[in-house]
Order: sequence, then structure tokens, then C-alpha cells
Amino acid sequence: MNPASRRTTWVLVTIFAIAMAWVEAAVVYDLRVLVNRLEPYQPDPLPMAGALGNIELVREAATLVMLAAVGCLAGSTVRARFAYTAIAFGIWDIFYYLCLRLMYGWPRSVFDWDVLFLLPLPWWGPVLAPTSIAVLLIAWGTLATASPAAASGRSEPRLWLAAGLGAALALYVFMADSLRAAPHGLEAVRAVLPTAFNWPMFLVALALMAAPVAPLLGMAGRRVRYDSPVPSITLALGVALIVVGLAGYFLTGTASLTALIPAAFGLMLALAGQLARDERKRKHAMHAAVAVALLGFLGSVRGLLQIGGLFDGTAARPAAIVAQTVMAVLTLGYIAVAVRSFVRARLATRAS
Repeated sequence: MNPASRRTTWVLVTIFAIAMAWVEAAVVYDLRVLVNRLEPYQPDPLPMAGALGNIELVREAATLVMLAAVGCLAGSTVRARFAYTAIAFGIWDIFYYLCLRLMYGWPRSVFDWDVLFLLPLPWWGPVLAPTSIAVLLIAWGTLATASPAAASGRSEPRLWLAAGLGAALALYVFMADSLRAAPHGLEAVRAVLPTAFNWPMFLVALALMAAPVAPLLGMAGRRVRYDSPVPSITLALGVALIVVGLAGYFLTGTASLTALIPAAFGLMLALAGQLARDERKRKHAMHAAVAVALLGFLGSVRGLLQIGGLFDGTAARPAAIVAQTVMAVLTLGYIAVAVRSFVRARLATRAS
């Protein structure tokens, strides 16, 4: 598949995922109204017995089937199908919460608790946790579709083993309270209401799940041909920052326009990435993109330095720290990839 076709497919998968997110949010909103649980974190959080509970379980399974189906239709290889499924799942999950926010003002912040899933046991966690995984899925899927050649070498199985362990660890963190209640019966599981989230263990899980992304970033730095994924990575970074900015703005009650700062940087990066697809404009567009990313990193690194406040409860503006941390990590990673690409391009030019 040529780069233009991959971009078109990426956009169509994104449109499908956003539309599906609205449908999912509408169904969940109707269900919460029906059982009087617009705020999911309250005593007796899952008052769904009998047919209603079984229907909801099947609906969740059907959601996974639909996301996998669109991924299989979009990709032409096994790897591409997994990649597009990851993109669809990540975008669907993020926009699901944005749609709920638009519908009735929940979640109020990214730290609001939610029942994330019901299969095989109820998953609990702050909204920030699943959306962090969603960002990772979008990043991996986008990089994998932009660099269709699979990474070679003995390290790849180890990376996927690490990712599998990370996924299992994340599932344990989400279901830990339900697992502890399981020996006491189904009613005890339904009545679970967690009081603390294991952030340190979750961050370890997230780091392990990020392992397969590393070789793709390395490939991005080495590929300097016209079909290099660096412009696509720039565009993807721009989209990711736009999502971070919009999520921060709406999930904090549209109280501050400064929450949209990541979106402003994302818009500039997305424009640079689009311009870089033209070989005549690539050099200037990529240099501009790196300059924007550097400014973004310098402006957001203070959030990364204040992340300890999230764990000890002293953070004055936790949502701002999260947004700044995500922006700092993404822009720093992008700068490293782009600079490596510049260096290799310069060496290749001298050698020729």
C-alpha cells in the first residue's frame, strides 16, 4: 500500500472510530439513566441483574468484534490489521469519554473513576489510565502502518513478550479489587467500589506495553527516502497533541483556555507534517516542526518535573500536570527521532 492509500485508510478508520464512540457513549448514557447511575462511582455501582446484565456483556463483546473487524478490513497483512485495530480502539476509547463529556458533563476530570469494562470481571480505574493506553495504541498503530516492514532480529519476540506482560499487569491493576471480591460471589463483585489506584504498578505496565514502539521509532530515524515515515510521525504527533488539548479542555469543564495549548502546538505540527509530504518543502517543514516541538517541550517539561505531586496528593492542578507530562514525553521523543533522521540524511548526502 502506497503512502497516500495508507493516509486515506488511517483517516477512514479514524472517522469510523469517532462515529462508533458517539454510538457507544449514547448507549452507555441511556443505560446509566435507566439504572440511575450517571455517576458510576457510587455505592451499588452495577445494579444490572438478569437479562439487562447479560445483554450488556454481549454488547461489550460485540464492540470488540466491530473494532477488530474494521482493522481486518483496513489492513492487507496480519501486522497491518493489528495496527489498524489498535488505532481504531485507541481513538474510540478517547472519543468515547469526550462524547460522554459533551452529553452530560461527565467525566469532570481525567481522575474520575469509571467501570471500564465488565469482561471477565469489572475493571475499575481513573479515566486517565485507559486513555493513556489508548494514546499508546494510536502511536504504535500509526508507526506500524507508516513503516510496514516488520522489525527484524531476535529482539522483536522479546519486545512483544514485554508488551504482553505489561498488558497482563495492567489488567491485574484494573481488576485487582474485583479479583479480591470474587471468592465471595457475584454480588460481592458487583458491589466493589475501589478507593485507591495502583499508579506505580500501572506505570510499569504502561512502560512494558510501550516496548514494541521503540524499534519503530528507530526505523523512523533511519528511513530518509521520500516515503519516510517522519512526516507521518509529525502528523500523528500533531493529532495526538490536539487530542490531549481538547481532552484537557473539555474534561476540566472548559474552565481555562490554557488547556488548549497542546492543541495549538499540535495544529502547527500537523500542518508541518502535511507540508513535509511535498519533497520540495520537506526540509524547511521538518526544521520548523522540530523548532515547534522544542518549544513545546520547554514549555511543558515543568509538568514532568512535578509528576510526583500526582502520587502524594499535593498537585494543585493534576490535569495540567498530566497534559504537560504527556506533551513533554511526546515532543522529546519526536525531537530525538527527527534529529537522528537529520543526521542520517546528512551522512547519506555526503556519502553520495
